[in-house]
Amino acid sequence: MTDIALLERKLDDAVARLDRTRPFAKAGPAQAVIDLARRLMEAGGLERLDARIAAIDAAGVFAGTDWDVPSALLPNLVGNTLARGTPDQVTVEILSILRMLAIAEGRHRHPGMAPRPRGIS
Repeated sequence: MTDIALLERKLDDAVARLDRTRPFAKAGPAQAVIDLARRLMEAGGLERLDARIAAIDAAGVFAGTDWDVPSALLPNLVGNTLARGTPDQVTVEILSILRMLAIAEGRHRHPGMAPRPRGIS
């Protein structure tokens, strides 16, 4: 099994655990998802992470964080987080960007957000 395949399996297991976790206890399982997402990205698995972003979001990786409500996010802060954030903050920011892309493309639904209308690029 390749490193990426092993990381994918571990990530899928961590997302499933997060999904089963009660809302008040999501911080620990969410951290495991964030750690594995970072490792998968570092191994070249960004596309594989993108394919899982709807499940990662639905499981609650953003619960209780500044990224929890995508409609309230401030785009002008993204660059600063990517340039100066901790590894966890950078990873969560990238997951948030993937989520926004999936919403815009209609691959993921999120309350309060709509896909980009057809014909607008």
